[in-house]
Amino acid sequence: MGKAKKWLYGLFFSCAPALLALVMTAGIIEMTVGMIEGDRKADSEINAETIAGLPQWITVDMVRAAVQMQTETHYPASVVLGQMILEAGAGGSELANPPYYNCLGQKAPSYGQNGTVAMKTEEAWGTEVAEFSTFANYVDYMMAWGNKFTMDPYVKRVTACPTDPKTGHYEANAFIQAVWESGYATDSQYVQKVISIMTSYDLYKYNSMSVGDVGTGTSKPSGSGKGRFTHPCPDMTEQTSYFGEIREFESGGHKGNDYAAPAGTTTYA
Repeated sequence: MGKAKKWLYGLFFSCAPALLALVMTAGIIEMTVGMIEGDRKADSEINAETIAGLPQWITVDMVRAAVQMQTETHYPASVVLGQMILEAGAGGSELANPPYYNCLGQKAPSYGQNGTVAMKTEEAWGTEVAEFSTFANYVDYMMAWGNKFTMDPYVKRVTACPTDPKTGHYEANAFIQAVWESGYATDSQYVQKVISIMTSYDLYKYNSMSVGDVGTGTSKPSGSGKGRFTHPCPDMTEQTSYFGEIREFESGGHKGNDYAAPAGTTTYA
């Protein structure tokens, strides 16, 4: 028994330096990984530093709102930001600023609007006065922008777009192509112009960000998950109405999506 103890003691002390080195190495690796992840998190947060280089009228709040819209709809933030820069130019517009928050000059009525304002606008046929939607904040505006793509003539082309396997969001170049093909703009170079802006301003980086990265200061309830919603009726034959659709017999926009499908079709809560 004494010889066995001595053998075990000898084995322990002979292995101790190697074990200590292993623990120290593991600690260094863990610390390094933590530093890298911390750097990545810092890089992904949207603040004045991460929007440096964008036109001066583009604010942190605008970019945060675009990312929040993206998280809820999977429509790429880079596209709406690219369209904003293309259509408003270097100086922005009166509508894009508070108290209107209408970044792309959406005309009334719009989903989620809190009012309207009459302004002059240049059309192909000349100058006219039109009613534009106003919003309570940039998030409401971004959701109104996204809402139009749940309806005709956009919805079929948009939902046919490929998605990025890493983010689950629609691929940006395919998305703007689908939007243009649906009749969003008459400029034959519109898609190329938006893609050029997304590239030159590195707007694609915002497509990999989520609400958790935007640093809005809002708290999430404990236990909140990180999953994504699935389609409630993927085998539908037709979508008969859309969330936010403006209909004469109800106020504030339709509160859901309506799907037609054969009896017994599988649906998901």
